[in-house]
Amino acid sequence: MRRSVRHSLRSRLTFLALTPLLVFPLLALVLLVLGNNYFERIMRHKVEVDLATGQSHLQYLQANVAVDVKSLADSPRIRRLMNGTATDVPLAEVLASRQANIGLDFLAVLDLDGRVIAASEILQRGAPYVEISVVTKMLQADKAVDGLEVFSAAQLAKLSAVLPARAAIEILETEQAGHSDLKLESRGLLAVAAIPLKDANGVSYASMVGGVLFNRNESFIDYIARATSAAGLMPVSAPSAATLFLGDVRITTSVRLGNGERATGTRVSNEVRQAVLERGEHWVKRAFVVDQWAMTAYEPVNDINGQRIGMLYSGFPEAPFSQIRWQLLGVLIAAMALMVIAAPISQVLYQRGAFTAEDSANTALALAIYGAGLPA
Repeated sequence: MRRSVRHSLRSRLTFLALTPLLVFPLLALVLLVLGNNYFERIMRHKVEVDLATGQSHLQYLQANVAVDVKSLADSPRIRRLMNGTATDVPLAEVLASRQANIGLDFLAVLDLDGRVIAASEILQRGAPYVEISVVTKMLQADKAVDGLEVFSAAQLAKLSAVLPARAAIEILETEQAGHSDLKLESRGLLAVAAIPLKDANGVSYASMVGGVLFNRNESFIDYIARATSAAGLMPVSAPSAATLFLGDVRITTSVRLGNGERATGTRVSNEVRQAVLERGEHWVKRAFVVDQWAMTAYEPVNDINGQRIGMLYSGFPEAPFSQIRWQLLGVLIAAMALMVIAAPISQVLYQRGAFTAEDSANTALALAIYGAGLPA
């Protein structure tokens, strides 16, 4: 009878000791799901913050173009050259010099009919100027207007002799992009500002217009990439990247191809194109970028008329972040496993002979604390 009771008690103790082993797979699964969701939220949050940084810098550049053009419109020297009180140098020559100093890609002074009074290059006095929506809206509202606008190759050629070549981008074959017969993107995306020039009575008598080309504007896009990589949340080998699209074509990007060159001229995946460019959705999830999977955020870019003309992108490669995620989850699961199986191990190894149940319990506690990473 006593032997039967001892056997029953031993069976119960054995069951209690093995219970953690039975529960461990369930706990590991829960930790895996919760940990994976947590890392997913971290990645989504970071890429959304990165995209917001890119949007802010795009808006800053547009505003900066407006500030630069206004500073020239308010220039006493330019006004004296316009009204004839100064004649020592041609107005067009001064515009060309100021354009180069400030960093604009074109600059002109127009009359109220939209004809050229003076331009930094190409167009001569009296010539009709390029049809620009920003200028049209400025003349209609009689106030400063700025925004994004797409120019054809022919329009660019009237603004500057070098702009068509700078804007032209060869289209590269891109995996997962939709079919396109386009071989060359010759259009240009520009930030444009138009400022009315008014006399002492507040009456407009002319306007000044200028702008900056985004195609191959590496300083603009690299600033965003550096700013979004500065948070230190990503491995050094996987910095954040940024891209500005015209349509579905990368016209300036920090994304690199396998050969180390910029991915300028590659196209966005068909799935992203349909969601963001065609439907105007905000995209924050995994996507295929050039040649690898990445955590991405895309936002439509609209022109001065509210039409979707491109996209802004921020993202980072998924592989390095996933590697860190699985390493950390592996360490946590291993530590939890050591804590859970501490009691069974101690009972099997120590609760016999000279060692009591109290001895094995103390050993199990020390083992569990070690598994948690605390000093035993």
